[in-house]
Amino acid sequence: MATHSPPTPAKSWLPMSLAGRAWLAFALLLLATVPLVLAVEPAKQLSAWSLAALGWLAALIAGMVMVRIAHQDWQSLRNALTALAERNLSQRVHLYRTDTVGAVGDWLNLSTRRLADIFVDLQRAGAELRHAAGEVSHAAGRLSHSMDQQRDLTLSSTATLEQLSASLDNMSVQMQDTAASASASHQAASEGEREVSEVAAAMADLAAETRALRLTLDGLHQRSGEITQVVELIREVAVQTNLLALNASIEAARAGESGRGFAVVADEVRNLAQRTQVATEDITQVVAAIGADVGHAVARIEICQDKAEHSSAQASAAAQRLAGICAVTADTRALAGQMALAIDEQRDASHALTRNVEARDVLAQENARHVHETADVSRYLEQLAIKLEKLVGAHTL
Repeated sequence: MATHSPPTPAKSWLPMSLAGRAWLAFALLLLATVPLVLAVEPAKQLSAWSLAALGWLAALIAGMVMVRIAHQDWQSLRNALTALAERNLSQRVHLYRTDTVGAVGDWLNLSTRRLADIFVDLQRAGAELRHAAGEVSHAAGRLSHSMDQQRDLTLSSTATLEQLSASLDNMSVQMQDTAASASASHQAASEGEREVSEVAAAMADLAAETRALRLTLDGLHQRSGEITQVVELIREVAVQTNLLALNASIEAARAGESGRGFAVVADEVRNLAQRTQVATEDITQVVAAIGADVGHAVARIEICQDKAEHSSAQASAAAQRLAGICAVTADTRALAGQMALAIDEQRDASHALTRNVEARDVLAQENARHVHETADVSRYLEQLAIKLEKLVGAHTL
């Protein structure tokens, strides 16, 4: 990495200043000794001059040594400061003196060591930050991919449920028409009113349990197991509808020509129930991975199943008692009412499931946005860590 060195002065002025002082001291010594030598007797002047010359030589050598040492110390300080300016923190000053210059050298060494320690800590922190940011970015990428897959599955489930809801709406209208036609023969089944009332009460209990089940499932809105329970409910109702449609076909066959129209409706109901079973199996495969805590809902489903079986037994008993009065019309009315109820339950459950899936899609989109924001922040932190490592790497530690 290119560095900008500080301008180098033409001469080292401080050592030259010391040299000037040394020469000045030598000149003063020379001026002081010459008059003293001249004042000595002529016979002793030769010895005096010899002693003076030796003193001058010793003073000259001592001055040169002092200048040399001072020059080396200041040169060491200058080299250390130059290295520090060039981002080299490994240079040290080696002075063996206790004056101000030595204190400056010790202070410079201490400051350089502390600065190098700081850069080492920064380098280590930058590496850890870059590693952590990379891990967060990688995890966010995996989570984003998983959420995209889940959203695709949610959209597919929503489309299937919308088709199922449309079919159920059409069948509900048909069953309402069939129930209205069957109600016209209610006068012929007056002797079986008590049994039918018991069936109605049992079915009311079943409806109450079903509503409780729906509230329970609404309470599990945040749990992915809610979808699995609703699909299981649809499957159970489809099985019951299929059985009811089969019974209706049998009764219509027994009725002969007068029950042919109802047999067609029963076949359509059975086909719809089979399609519903296939659709629920597809939905179950899609949401099987997100099933969770549904023990309470399963218990309520078992209660509903028991009550449905009890109601079916009561309906069979009522159908047998009403056979002597108006077998065909009574069976038609009972089966039409049961199928209408089953279709309404399927429709309500399908609508609830659609709302839940749409709500989960909105939540998934919000989570995806947060994941993308987290990934952006982690990438920004990783870039900052790389810049920090480059900055520290430009210094020699």
